[in-house]
Amino acid sequence: MEEKIEELTQILTSTEVPEICLFTGVGGQILACGELFSQNKISQNQLTHLFQILEEQLSNEEFTFTHCSGLAGIGWLYEHLSQRKIIDYDTNLLLEDFDICLEKALNGFMRQGNYDFLHGGVGVALYFAKRVKKKKELVRVLNEFLVNLEKTSTKQEDGTIKWLSVLNPETYQQGYNLSLSHGMASIVAILSKLYKIEGIDKEKTEKLLRGTAQYILAQEIDVGKFGCFFSNYAIESTPTIAKSRLGWCYGDLGIATSLYQAGTVLKEQNWCNKAIEVLRYAAMHRKSLVDNSVNDAGLCHGAAGIGHIFYRMWWNTRLPQFKEAADYWFEQTLKMAVFDDGLAGYKTLHLEKYGGWVNEYGLLEGVSGIALSLLTYHYELEPEWDECLLLS
Repeated sequence: MEEKIEELTQILTSTEVPEICLFTGVGGQILACGELFSQNKISQNQLTHLFQILEEQLSNEEFTFTHCSGLAGIGWLYEHLSQRKIIDYDTNLLLEDFDICLEKALNGFMRQGNYDFLHGGVGVALYFAKRVKKKKELVRVLNEFLVNLEKTSTKQEDGTIKWLSVLNPETYQQGYNLSLSHGMASIVAILSKLYKIEGIDKEKTEKLLRGTAQYILAQEIDVGKFGCFFSNYAIESTPTIAKSRLGWCYGDLGIATSLYQAGTVLKEQNWCNKAIEVLRYAAMHRKSLVDNSVNDAGLCHGAAGIGHIFYRMWWNTRLPQFKEAADYWFEQTLKMAVFDDGLAGYKTLHLEKYGGWVNEYGLLEGVSGIALSLLTYHYELEPEWDECLLLS
């Protein structure tokens, strides 16, 4: 594993990754290298060089405002590394224009009813949840987000709350998405984070959080029949219930980690217990790569991402089953480095129309994320960086 981390380090410090994105571009490369720098694996000059590339791109390129591929993700990155004291930046000065632009973007996303974590409002709210630690007055933006989030919700007679999503971008089919990447698990995770912020409207936050968590819990399916606890979408949006994959993006792992966060902040032990039950089942019974649609090693839906979620939950709970599951999935991660023309042996699988097996440098699907997860696991570090995935 140390050899593989070294291989990945050489790649990440010798390659100029295009795009300013956190999840698919140079932002993820910097996040990984920031962690490597904190462990004395790379030099200050190597990290500084990557920031110079990022800043050139920021001045020369057009950009979006999302967490995945725009200013919200890059702003979160600067604030995260500053608060970790990995970089010495005055973020209140550096991010002043980010604050203005992203407040407008957040209001725009929410007016459109677009709460999507990767490409909409929840991702921008995560930026402000990070920034408010340095700039307290930004709590105003988060309280406005709560108001707009409530406006776009649907409240049911049983007290549960849900939000519509576009389930299929090609057909614009709408429904209720449960996932962490694009669905209501991300709302649970961001509300759990906001609840702890001084000056937030706690009453509204708790009402929305309880209603959303209870809606998700009501979507549980028969694990004995389907091999998982939750489908990709709510039962009312799924004509035919199917087994969800094992990964961060969709299915049991992302949903369970968000429920665990909610149960922790609201002291709802039943929610924590359900999350642990779901994760324990996955740890013990969902090890087949084929049956669980695990094809590559990336964080989004690959072996390293699964291993990292179990490592994160071991860090939270110290339950041995989660450490054993992390051991298993990181062993699978090492075994996947088989491509002679890959990056340290790794490639990412896309649909054939998007290239099939390709080399990816990014955080979400590429070697930046694999390097981060291996480093954190191998040296048993607190994975503070996984806040960008709403895992903490």
